[in-house]
Amino acid sequence: MTRVSSDANHDAAPPVEAAQQTPQQQGKPAPTCPQRLPAMERLQVLRELNTMVAARLFGLRQWLADSESVDALNRRLAEMGLHELVPGEMRETRRSTPFGLEQQLRLLRVFMGLIDEWDMPHILQDYELLDEATSESIWHLMGAGVDPERLLRPVVQKAYFEFYNRSGLWN
Repeated sequence: MTRVSSDANHDAAPPVEAAQQTPQQQGKPAPTCPQRLPAMERLQVLRELNTMVAARLFGLRQWLADSESVDALNRRLAEMGLHELVPGEMRETRRSTPFGLEQQLRLLRVFMGLIDEWDMPHILQDYELLDEATSESIWHLMGAGVDPERLLRPVVQKAYFEFYNRSGLWN
């Protein structure tokens, strides 16, 4: 959501130390392909991504993202090189970068609560983390007015553990 302000300096940000600035703020181009990043930088991106997923899915706050959270998280995912805006689109349409595809960003966005709740069962089915009957049941319950946060969060948490424990070694 874009907010309009009569203050001409509403976009002005306070000065930030160079070490805290993004590459764009420092006048440097953003890395376009994190797959070419040095291994240590790539590892830092993956650690931050995993921290974001865990904080959203298992934290105490609301899991399904509101519009402000979606905007902030989408900006951060773009800065991390995981997705980008599709050029020439009228709406802000995003697509995963090759690095985002490699990290299975579509599924991670479900884990972070960034996907529309009606689409989550489809995506979990695509990853074989939910069967069709369970998806149908979820849609029926949401259609009947059950709170999507309370309904989906435990389902997605279970999918998270199934996805990261395909070997069954944690049992």
